[in-house]
Amino acid sequence: MPTQPLDTQWEKLFREPPDAVTAYSASHVIYLKNTEVVGHSLSKSDLVNDKFEDVIFKDARFQRGTLTNVLFNGGSMEGTSFWGSTLTNVRFENMTITDSVFAGATMLGVTFKNCSIYNSKIHSLHTSKVTIEDSELSVVEFFDSELDITLRNTKIIEQGMFGGLKPGSRVTLENSYIGPYSDFSFSNIASFKAMGSELDRFSMGDYVGEVILDDSTLDFTLGSAAIDQLLVRNCNITRLSHGDALIKHASISDCKTSTEIYFIKSILGDLNIRNCDLKEFGTIESKINRINLSNSTFGEVVSQDMIAKELILHNMTFTGNTDFRRALADDTELFKVIFSPSATLDATGSNIPFKP
Repeated sequence: MPTQPLDTQWEKLFREPPDAVTAYSASHVIYLKNTEVVGHSLSKSDLVNDKFEDVIFKDARFQRGTLTNVLFNGGSMEGTSFWGSTLTNVRFENMTITDSVFAGATMLGVTFKNCSIYNSKIHSLHTSKVTIEDSELSVVEFFDSELDITLRNTKIIEQGMFGGLKPGSRVTLENSYIGPYSDFSFSNIASFKAMGSELDRFSMGDYVGEVILDDSTLDFTLGSAAIDQLLVRNCNITRLSHGDALIKHASISDCKTSTEIYFIKSILGDLNIRNCDLKEFGTIESKINRINLSNSTFGEVVSQDMIAKELILHNMTFTGNTDFRRALADDTELFKVIFSPSATLDATGSNIPFKP
C-alpha cells in the first residue's frame, strides 16, 4: 500500500519543542501507520509505548532522547539517527535499515527481528544488550562497544566490524553466519559462543574469557588472542589457527572430516583432542604443559620444536608425513600409536619414544 504524507496532527507535534513531545507521549500513544517521516527531529524527547507501523523514515532524528517500549514494525529507515539515545525494550521488526546511526547509544533489551541492516553504525555503545534474529546484515559497525549481543538465525554477509569490544562484552550465535572480513581484533570479550553456526574467515580479539563452539562450521583464526577456555565440540573445521598467544585450557572433541588445526608459537596450559579426524595438525614451536591426543586420526602433522611437560597419545593413528623433529616432552605415555603404511615419521632430535 502506498504511504501517505504525514498527517497534519503529527506534522505539528513533531515541530514542537522536545518537552511538548515528551508530555504528549506520556499521556497518549503516538501511533503512526503507513506514512512518511522525512527530515523530522524527535531528538531530546522521551517516547514511551509508541508505535510506528509501515512508516518510511528518511533523515529522521531521535538523538539524545529516550525510547521505552517503542515498536517500529514494517517500513524502512534511511539516514536515520538514534545517536546518544537510550533505547529500552525497543523492537525493530520487518524493516530495511540503511545508512543509519545508533552510535553512542545505550540499548537495553533492544531487538531487531526480520530486518535487513546495511551500511549502518551501531558502534560505541554504552552497556547494551541487543538481540538480532531472522535478519541479514552487511557492513555494520559494532566496534568500541560494551555489548552483550545475540545473533539468532541471522547472517552477517560481510564486514561485521566488532573490533575493540570492551571488557564484559558477550557474543552469542545461534544458527547464524558471520561472513568474510568480519573482525573482532583488539576486543576484550568475556564470552564468545556459537551453536549450529558458521564462522567464515574472520579473526578473534585480543582477550576472550571463553570460546565455546558447538555443532558449527569453522574457518577462522584466533590470531594472537589470550583465551582462558577454548571448547570445540562436534564441529566441521576447515581452518582453526592460533599463533603467538596463550590458551589456558583447550578441548577439541568429536570433530570429524575436519581439515586443519594449528597452534604456532603458542603457550598452552592443557590441550586435549579426542575423537577427531584431521587432515592437518600442528603445534609448531609451541610450549604446552599437558597435551593429550586420543581416539583420533591425523594426516599431516607438523610439531617440530614443540616443548611439552606431559605428552599423552592414546589410540592415535597417523596417516601422513609426521614431523616431530626436536619435539621434547618431560613425561610421555604412548598407547596404541599406529602409523599407517602411507605415513612417514621424522623424530630427529626428539626424545618422544615413537615405535613406528
